[in-house]
Amino acid sequence: MRKFFILSVFLFLSAGCLFSIESIISENVQFHSYTVEDGLLTNTVNTIFQDRDGFLWFGTQDGVNRFDGVDFIEIAPQSEVGRGLIHQIIEDPEGNILIASISGLYRYRRDSETVELFHESLKSLEVKLVFPLSVEKTLLFLPGSGLYLMDSDKLSPLFQNISVSDMLFLDGLIYAATDSGLLIYDLETKTTMDILLKDREVFSLLREEEQILAGTDKGIYRIRLSESPELVIEDAENVNSLVRDNQSRLWTGSYTGGLAHYREDFSQTCRFLNGETVMSLFLDRSDNLWIGYLGAGLKRVDTHRLGFSYLGKEKGLENTIVVSLWEDDDKSLWIGTFGGGLFHYSEDKILLNRYSYNPDDPDYSGDSRIMGLHRDRRGRMWIGTKNKGMFYLENEKFVPVEGSYGSVYSISEDDRGRIWAITQGGGVHIVDGSGGITETLIPPYVPTKSFRTMLIHGEKVYLGSVDSGLVLLDLDGRLLAHYAPESFSRYGLKGAHVLSLCVSSDGTLWVGTFSGGLHRYNQETDSFKQYTEDDGLPNNTVYGILEDEEKRLWISTNQGLALFTPEDETFTVYTAADGLQSNEFNSGASYKSSSSILYMGGVQGLTYFNPSLITVNQTVPETRIVKLSINNRDVSVGEIVQGIEALPTSITGREELILNQKHLVLTLHFRALHFSNSERNKYSYILEGLEPDWIDSGVRNFSTYTSLPPGNYTFKVKSMSAAGLWSEESSLRIIVKPNFHQTIWFRLLLIAVFLAVLLSIIRVRLSKADEKNIQLEEMVAERTLELETALEREKKMRDFLSSSEKMSSIVSLTARLAHNLNTPLGSTTTALSFLKSSLEEGGGDASWVETCNLALDGTNKAAQIVQQLSAASSGRALPTPVLFNLSNILDEYIHSQWISVFDKEGIQCELDLGVTESRLMGSISSLQEIIDCLFSNAVEHAFHSESYSTDIDSGLKKVCLKAAYSEKEALLIYRDNGQGISNDLKGKIFEPFEGSSSTGKSRGMGLFLVYNLIKIHFAGQIVLMNETEGVCLHIKFPLKLKEE
Repeated sequence: MRKFFILSVFLFLSAGCLFSIESIISENVQFHSYTVEDGLLTNTVNTIFQDRDGFLWFGTQDGVNRFDGVDFIEIAPQSEVGRGLIHQIIEDPEGNILIASISGLYRYRRDSETVELFHESLKSLEVKLVFPLSVEKTLLFLPGSGLYLMDSDKLSPLFQNISVSDMLFLDGLIYAATDSGLLIYDLETKTTMDILLKDREVFSLLREEEQILAGTDKGIYRIRLSESPELVIEDAENVNSLVRDNQSRLWTGSYTGGLAHYREDFSQTCRFLNGETVMSLFLDRSDNLWIGYLGAGLKRVDTHRLGFSYLGKEKGLENTIVVSLWEDDDKSLWIGTFGGGLFHYSEDKILLNRYSYNPDDPDYSGDSRIMGLHRDRRGRMWIGTKNKGMFYLENEKFVPVEGSYGSVYSISEDDRGRIWAITQGGGVHIVDGSGGITETLIPPYVPTKSFRTMLIHGEKVYLGSVDSGLVLLDLDGRLLAHYAPESFSRYGLKGAHVLSLCVSSDGTLWVGTFSGGLHRYNQETDSFKQYTEDDGLPNNTVYGILEDEEKRLWISTNQGLALFTPEDETFTVYTAADGLQSNEFNSGASYKSSSSILYMGGVQGLTYFNPSLITVNQTVPETRIVKLSINNRDVSVGEIVQGIEALPTSITGREELILNQKHLVLTLHFRALHFSNSERNKYSYILEGLEPDWIDSGVRNFSTYTSLPPGNYTFKVKSMSAAGLWSEESSLRIIVKPNFHQTIWFRLLLIAVFLAVLLSIIRVRLSKADEKNIQLEEMVAERTLELETALEREKKMRDFLSSSEKMSSIVSLTARLAHNLNTPLGSTTTALSFLKSSLEEGGGDASWVETCNLALDGTNKAAQIVQQLSAASSGRALPTPVLFNLSNILDEYIHSQWISVFDKEGIQCELDLGVTESRLMGSISSLQEIIDCLFSNAVEHAFHSESYSTDIDSGLKKVCLKAAYSEKEALLIYRDNGQGISNDLKGKIFEPFEGSSSTGKSRGMGLFLVYNLIKIHFAGQIVLMNETEGVCLHIKFPLKLKEE
């Protein structure tokens, strides 16, 4: 058997830590570091301060940083204060920041965010310490000069030729830490009261209720009034910083000894980073300790999270994957690892023995994966392995349990003294005291033999299976209940793989599952309540559940350790940054000792702690609005943005913000000035006047609004710390001014301008009314004359058409003419045509041929007149009307019948017939007849006159036909530039038998026929327009829509 027994005990009390975990903090403190890579100006931090708003200030070797938990802001980088060593930062009574530097004393004004020289008399003088006594009085230490008092504008020396490292002002007395002791000086009487510790170089002072602590080159002294200084800490050297935390623990920083921690009674517990040079210590309002180093940057630790201890490779745990634990009555600890065997440690965590696999050693288990540990009431240690079954340890030998299944995970003992062991694939073994298996249980009606965890509580045995949920048996192996994964909707247990079980002191069963979270059992409803990441659990895989003495639950997961308070159902999360072995823990590796120490094993070792020493940080965050961005650009104080000084003073202290509508994109940045786990701070905000409810933004620390309408708004924001504590609201009024055209003044101006324009228009119209009245009178007279003429013409037409006698004679005449003349005219035409042909063939006299032509022409004209007269006055039935497209029919007919005629006659024909979807109701043949009459008159009469002056050779003879359309009407405009119609015929142009051309050829009844065709066949109108040249006719046809 291979054994490693460690006999040496490492107890270096003067430089190390004691191992009394019940009363000290851990040496495994995890510091959060900040360096120049995070925005710090340099890695040397000389001084630290927190102002009244909650911002942290850091004075470095080369300038000043302000920190809001997210960003390190460089202060006045272009000024002297931004380019030199900073000794001290402090706040004056008015809230401004005083900065003592190598180049002088400066004042940072919070409202304007500007830096100015404190006083001209201090220009270029190094100021190491500053202590404001009041608005007018300030204590100053100038290296090489001494201690001074600035009273208003007067600088007066108090002590010269001394070196001061720190100062206090109590009850009118100045306590100055000097290189030759502690100087006590009465400011009122200007006298030295005492010099204490004359043989010591005093570096730092800490004021407490009834005492002052002084850090020196040789120890720390306690000074009480009327008593001699008492050396309370002897081993501390060159102590330049002293801080007392919320647990009354004393922290010291040294030029040579690093960071140290002491109990309230001044006994040392731990020293950190021994050998590092600490330049400054500071405890902020959220109980974070800040440490400024020389060349090592800045570190932070939450003083509420200092109780976690760690056991790993540095203490001999060569394999750090911890999967099982057991503590003996002597408080020695057994640790089972996955692959490294079994380790045995003393109470002080000194390695006593290790049992590892050796194939040549028959006394060992043969498997280094120790999955289960249990020491029974008889003192026998039982061991379960991954693949080699179950053993018990006897006389340093591993004795196998005959018949045990290969994979044994959890081992426990019932009230009858029987050992229960669960397996993966082999059910549950029950072993008697002699080491033999008396029974192997396969739970009835449960479709699995594989189990991961087990808990025996009273008369009940809880089995967490690998694939079938939770199984409940009695001590006789009878099935009491089965909470299967498929019954989640009924019982509420989420997850087939149960990893952890716990029955709390009030009898409540708690169950942790793989990916299903934490579950609380309610016996009355026989159901579980589930807690997941949405409720604050860091991860939904729960490896271990332990209850502490305050009835809180500690839960190990894949993402850290959670503290759960059942009363208010809140979670507090701890991670590797708080000193845990890592964020990932293991199932089966949770154990509570008899002294209430909790052990949690994971993939990087063992975490153990006393829960009473780990407190929840109850500090409420301070929420501040820290930055304003407009149109995606940060705005500085006093900057003009789109015509407005958006930030007259710092955004942090402002109560009101005035913007205009050119500020299209508005972003407000806010911070929770709570620096413990600041990355887990959460926010909620609302813009009253725009948003109806608060918006939970999580860790997002800004809000953006675009194109805010004019109006008054109130922006409110609050923050929540990692411990779940909400801050008070921080608010900012926002006024968005309207553009001028949106103001009431613009509207009034617009109304005034409108009224003025309206009055001007009325005045102009009234002035024009008289002119129009005169013109109207003239037009009325003219139109009256035209109306009278038209009425007279209409009367003649009506008289003619309505006269039954005249119409009867026309009808009778037409019939007789058609009957009596058509046959003779036909015979005459035939004879004349034959005669003409004979003359032409026989070579007859040309004059006779011409005479035949004239006779034929006259005969044809006579036949045409008879046909027109018959058509105009006969009583024949109208053709059946149809719907047709006017423009299409006209275009097609004119091109096919008349364009060639016009070309032959030398007449230019211009067509503009347009396009319409509406339709004309009537006869297409009647429309073609109208076109024939109009164009025939044009060809035969319009351009055949001696008085016609148009230059024919120039090609200017024109006939135009244009169509225009409205929704219900078509207007057809005929126009030619021929000889026109004489004034005496204009009133009779639409009457029958009226007018003849200048050539003597009869006009016939063309326009009378056109008039009747339009009126009778189309219900339209034709009007002769009064033109000085040619003829212009307007013809109107009613239209119908396509869908009609």
